[in-house]
Amino acid sequence: MPSNTNTVDDIATYLENQLLVNGSTGWPLTKFEFSETSEKNVMITTIGGGPPITASQTKHPTFQILLIGAKDSLGDATTKAREIHDALAYIDETRLIGGTMYNMIRSLQSEPVYLGPDPKKQSPIFSMNFEALRSTINSGA
Repeated sequence: MPSNTNTVDDIATYLENQLLVNGSTGWPLTKFEFSETSEKNVMITTIGGGPPITASQTKHPTFQILLIGAKDSLGDATTKAREIHDALAYIDETRLIGGTMYNMIRSLQSEPVYLGPDPKKQSPIFSMNFEALRSTINSGA
């Protein structure tokens, strides 16, 4: 299992609780790999991060969310990518997410980046990259 699974699990829980993925949304969420069975998919993975801040017992993970829409559904995929981006891009106060204290989550770009259509399925693909500061105290990190 990749490192930083705590962060991926926490963000997955947060997006589910915001009713942006899974359930009746029509947008299944996967971790570290795309779904091979769903036409649409939101996938979370880690992309490294900064060094931990030992004086404050804080980690600095970064993560990426990739979104693949249904074939020829650029409008629908754009809307969902913006909803997910906006739900995470402006967390700048301490917040408990999935049992972990996050001091900040921010987007590394001003809006979701359209990567173009998947060459095989003609499905729109978006990328969103985020960084976070999370406490390692009592978080299982």
